[in-house]
Amino acid sequence: MKFFHPTESTRFHIDFTWFEREGKNINSLRQLLPPEYQEALTEELEGWVDLVDDQTGEVRSIPKIAYLVRRYRAQDKNFIARGMPITEAAFRLLLLNNNQPMTAAEIASQLGRRPAEVLAQIGGRAVYNGIRPVADE
Repeated sequence: MKFFHPTESTRFHIDFTWFEREGKNINSLRQLLPPEYQEALTEELEGWVDLVDDQTGEVRSIPKIAYLVRRYRAQDKNFIARGMPITEAAFRLLLLNNNQPMTAAEIASQLGRRPAEVLAQIGGRAVYNGIRPVADE
């Protein structure tokens, strides 16, 4: 199998199926919720939520926990902290962006980093929390 070499214009997203393939529980994202919601929402974490892309009208499904993280953290300016590892910051940014694909350059711009730094962290063979290039690229 030939290895795909992403560039700064390659679009990335969270491949939520990665969690199951890797034997990881998507509901571990509960730790990203504000503390007051971590226990209160335990029963509401299962399932998927359909989202409609405002620009294309495309309907995409995301895990309910990802939706809840965005809902309860979207206004939290400290959710993506300065100095946070790029992989974690990119993951959180994609969550807040409803997992809309973003290029490495766009992610870098939002994080105040250089595109080459972001690409070096999320563009390699190792996958962090399902961050992968969009399949059609």
